[in-house]
Amino acid sequence: MSARHNNRRGLSRREFLGLSAGLGAGAGSAWLLGACAPAAPAATPTAAANLMAETKHLINGTYNPNWANNVLVELADAQGWFKEEGIESREIVIIDQGQIIPALIGGSLMTAQQDTDAIAAANLAGEPVFFISTYRDKEPWIFGVAKGINSAEDLKGKQVSGGQLGSRNENNGKEMLRRLGLDPEKDVEWVPVGGGSDGRVQGVIGGVIAGTVMQDRHMKLIEDAGGKILYNERESVPQDCYCAHRSWLDKNERTAIGFIKATFKAREYVLDLSRKDEIIEFMKSRGYEFPEAFVLGYEDLLAIMSPTGTFTVDTMVKLIQDAVKAGTLEKEVDWHTFVDLKYQNQAFKELGRDDLVMNV
Repeated sequence: MSARHNNRRGLSRREFLGLSAGLGAGAGSAWLLGACAPAAPAATPTAAANLMAETKHLINGTYNPNWANNVLVELADAQGWFKEEGIESREIVIIDQGQIIPALIGGSLMTAQQDTDAIAAANLAGEPVFFISTYRDKEPWIFGVAKGINSAEDLKGKQVSGGQLGSRNENNGKEMLRRLGLDPEKDVEWVPVGGGSDGRVQGVIGGVIAGTVMQDRHMKLIEDAGGKILYNERESVPQDCYCAHRSWLDKNERTAIGFIKATFKAREYVLDLSRKDEIIEFMKSRGYEFPEAFVLGYEDLLAIMSPTGTFTVDTMVKLIQDAVKAGTLEKEVDWHTFVDLKYQNQAFKELGRDDLVMNV
């Protein structure tokens, strides 16, 4: 990362204890990025300028240090959109995906990006963590394999990964292998690999695993290393979201609304593909890696980001049904039990986008 933004620190003892409650000793491995972001430009007052955030310093968590997981928060900071809402500074916490919900419970994170089915499962278990805005509303279903693997049959007896055990990615991978004619429970061994698609693809290239669920941007890396793409489809599904714990939301209504307003403006900005070169240079200046594969996959990656943060009910219902089938949810649940649209709907009203309000 650049000198200006390369301020990483381990969790303090207070943060570690809050995060690790109920987790065990491994929970303190998160790192914080961007603690010393530069001052944002002067903000233009909004219609709700007198309603400022309750929390001046926002801590947002994500499971992947990739630029696309963090671009909305980085842009909202740099363009002054957080400041417009009274959020003076922010930190980005890169944390193992399985630790995100415990960190929200413990208070080490305020907002976070997480898989939608994981939020549903937390609520089903009695923990009030809420989906407040869609992050990605499409999902690339891609399975790449190492050099020497020429067909699904060649995967038999080998180790593959979908990231965290039991995650949506892993279960998507199992469904892909089913469609390719394998029994994903018997024919292959699923192993956990951290670091998101970036880490898993490096595992394939390095010979650690034979195949993986992956993102569009990594297909060329796999092919350049002599591997193959065995499956490649795009599904419409609100796969992941911004989320927060009820105990934080109840005390930080204006912060949640402001967060959504600021990141909505960032969505509009980044999804203007004419700004591609600008965005790449900006994220590089913030310390993010942007190898050739990321540049080539830029449009594909943005194509799966929700342009508004909304979703369609039928795709949410299908996600729940698929999660039950895959085993990440014990039973079907009403999506209203884990989705709270109040903050996003209010953000839309304040932005003059009543057309996006979801009254469902």
